[in-house]
Amino acid sequence: WLNGADLKGARLIEADLKGAWLFGANLTKAILAGTDLQGAWLYGADLTGAVGLTEAQLSQAFTLHGVKGLDPALEKELRTKKPGLFEKPDYEKFWEARVRISKEAAEKEKEKREGKK
Repeated sequence: WLNGADLKGARLIEADLKGAWLFGANLTKAILAGTDLQGAWLYGADLTGAVGLTEAQLSQAFTLHGVKGLDPALEKELRTKKPGLFEKPDYEKFWEARVRISKEAAEKEKEKREGKK
């Protein structure tokens, strides 16, 4: 849970933020190249000046409702392709997605451990 976290200028290159709760997080000038945002809750997050974000990354987020500072061209592309990202989120669907992502992560970790034996 990173609600309201001050991640200004953070280097989150290829970070695993799957399912992260980034409600109102300050990600201004953060470096987010290759960051996994699958199922991330970016509700009200500030992305002003954030670099390395792509349509592919952001389209995997659970919500971009109320996000601030998103690159205008990127926002336009996302609003055209995935308008639901900008709607007020359905909390029940969010929790279902979190459970699914957690299960997938646990399965991958188990496969890694078994592969090393």
